[in-house]
Amino acid sequence: MPFPGPDQCGAYEVQSFSMGKNARGQIVAVAKLFPSGVGKVIFAAGKHTLFSIRRQLTAHDYVDGAQNKHKKSFANCADDTLAAMQVLTNAVNDELYDTDAPDLPVATQTAETYNNFRQWLEWDGKPCSNLAFW
Repeated sequence: MPFPGPDQCGAYEVQSFSMGKNARGQIVAVAKLFPSGVGKVIFAAGKHTLFSIRRQLTAHDYVDGAQNKHKKSFANCADDTLAAMQVLTNAVNDELYDTDAPDLPVATQTAETYNNFRQWLEWDGKPCSNLAFW
């Protein structure tokens, strides 16, 4: 399974059919809403669903030692937003969460990825935060 769950972060091992035991990592990015308490107002008005945590990726991926070119690899700042992994209901606590973990290809012997990400918060499709790089 590519994602171990929204509350399990850090490095972990998974058993893969083709690669055997391999290491992966998962993070949760946290967006803090300011000023304090604004999340309660937004949540009470039912407007927290207008938030979206956007993510872009610059990746260099290799499978079995060769470049693995796909829509997110070897492209500058490809969209990597995954709305299904976002938690917007914690806006009441002035926090929004976005989970990210690698999705390695199937039927390979080795896989490597070198990633640079940038994320930001949008409200109703418009940026409302600075870029965060990781």
